[in-house]
Amino acid sequence: MYFHKKKIHFENYVKCFYNNKSPEPLIIYDNYNGEKIQTLTNDEKYCWYKLIIKKTRNGWAKIHRILGIPDCSNRNKIRRNNGYENSWVELDGFLIFSFFPPIGEKSVPIYDKPNIKSREIVNVNKFVYYQVIETKKLWAKVKFEFNGKVYSGWLRKEDQCANPWTAC
Repeated sequence: MYFHKKKIHFENYVKCFYNNKSPEPLIIYDNYNGEKIQTLTNDEKYCWYKLIIKKTRNGWAKIHRILGIPDCSNRNKIRRNNGYENSWVELDGFLIFSFFPPIGEKSVPIYDKPNIKSREIVNVNKFVYYQVIETKKLWAKVKFEFNGKVYSGWLRKEDQCANPWTAC
């Protein structure tokens, strides 16, 4: 019996999803701080917008692709526009989570810099939603609440999950 390694799409990017409980639509811009080119509503129960980020700048994200998952009525519009590649969004309301610590570890470390040799500012040992505020290579700078305190720090790629209904 042969096993094939499953291809992971967009492996070289930070991914996140737009909070579908947000009352605000997702607004797509032609450029950083540019003109609005599209508004995607956020009013469907089983629709999330998954964002694949090329880079961030001052609270904005340059898009590699937006996906409407799993069942958004405007999926075809997104596909026709090539996933809005190279467009920009404001990074407000985009989330990732880390459901379980990696195998063999008791918690998920949050670092003060995007480097595993930097100082760990907190270790998270339960389910937490993280708001993405910046990216650097495959690291995500996140803001979150844990045990009654608000933290900001860097989450390594292997601890990031951008699927709102699964545990990655």
